[in-house]
Amino acid sequence: MGADEDDWMLAGFDDSSPYCDDGGGWEGQAEAEAEAAARRHQEESDFEALRAKYGFSNKRPGRCHSCGEEGHWSSECPRRGRAPLPPPARLGLGAECLAQQQRVEQQYRRGVPRLVQLLRGCLESTAGPGYEAYLCCPLQHFGAGASDRGWGCGWRNIQMLSSALLLRSPQLREALYGGAGFVPDIGSMQAWLEAAWAGGFDLLGADSLGGSIQGDRKWIGTTEAAALLRSFGVKAQIVDFEGHGSERGEGQQAAAGSIVRGPDGLATHLGVECDLCGTCPIRGVRHRSASRPNFDLCAACRGNGGPEVAAAAPYVEMDAAPQPAEPAARARVCCCGASRRARAQTAMLLAKVP
Repeated sequence: MGADEDDWMLAGFDDSSPYCDDGGGWEGQAEAEAEAAARRHQEESDFEALRAKYGFSNKRPGRCHSCGEEGHWSSECPRRGRAPLPPPARLGLGAECLAQQQRVEQQYRRGVPRLVQLLRGCLESTAGPGYEAYLCCPLQHFGAGASDRGWGCGWRNIQMLSSALLLRSPQLREALYGGAGFVPDIGSMQAWLEAAWAGGFDLLGADSLGGSIQGDRKWIGTTEAAALLRSFGVKAQIVDFEGHGSERGEGQQAAAGSIVRGPDGLATHLGVECDLCGTCPIRGVRHRSASRPNFDLCAACRGNGGPEVAAAAPYVEMDAAPQPAEPAARARVCCCGASRRARAQTAMLLAKVP
């Protein structure tokens, strides 16, 4: 009896196996699989709707940085192996437990980065009359490593923002990551995000990511960054921007929204070339032909009045009014990654500092 029972157990048919004499267990499993498939299908449909709404519906072939070939991204390159995931050991979700178990990011360096101070000195020594420049607060750059290339950009953005906040305020330094005083690695930050979810922050986001993220390659974005920072008491605000890229024809030049202004107030039309003299970008007033597609002139060529200029008439003068400057007392970091439910959005996280 003992030997037969051992053989039966080794075959995988012990009492813990999900079987039922009347077949109900297998029917329940089939229903669960069908529900999971329906959820995945709904998620894909919602994702495509977001792509279309926010201007990212045009699919690009992509170019791989690993092999240089088009048609796939480097994270999907068949010529390179998958990088290892962070350590599989799960960290506890209590604040005291996490503060003791978390690991420091290998790229982290203590001290104040000097680049901003060097830029400040250069700008102050060369600034002309009426010139203004705005510098962000010092922070450390955290680049993608072999283990997170293709999915860790959201975490790297949180690390950079965290490094700025640690330097900005003693109160924030005491509150962030249990008062550790350093920037944790991605695995530790994943545990802190789960702790934020457990504390009631961004329950919708937690549900969309399955409520678990430690040791996973799931993409995160601005909403996850906000939830993590808010759990420490940081006043994090999300500003959302709608894209209009899908409204432009393929290969069309930059639209009127792509205008920036220099210190002299003169408009620069990014990506727009004068079709006569070849000046790119056009500065000042841009004259766009209303009768000839993708035909633009700078002010000098428009004033020449030649036959080719007259043939493309009439023209629309494009020169947007200056926009008011944003408050400078806020640290800004754009998260290029995004959660599955909002990946097609462009969002900016504003972390207010005391």
